[in-house]
Amino acid sequence: MAGRILNREVKVFTASTLSGTPQNFGTATAIPCYKVAFVNASTQDVQISDGTGQNNFYLPSGSTLSIGEGFQNNTPQINVQGEFKVGTQFMISSSTGLVGTGSIVATLLGTVE
Repeated sequence: MAGRILNREVKVFTASTLSGTPQNFGTATAIPCYKVAFVNASTQDVQISDGTGQNNFYLPSGSTLSIGEGFQNNTPQINVQGEFKVGTQFMISSSTGLVGTGSIVATLLGTVE
């Protein structure tokens, strides 16, 4: 099995700018990503969208969420093309519509063959 070279992109969103309306979570992705991990180190529960404008993922305050690269029949399913294409714009909103303190961090992992 050939090795993988990982690319990583980190995005940070400050909870003091949250609102009930979805807004951009940083800039659009610059790398094709096969896995995205979110850490909600804020005082607000948030909704995160994968760029469709829908509230797809609920992330309570103080929790984490990881999406992408799963296992099937005990074999890693790695989409080296990237489950999230370059240009994916993640969106974020406060579940309560209120601002908070702290931040929400997204770490995106991609590969170069």
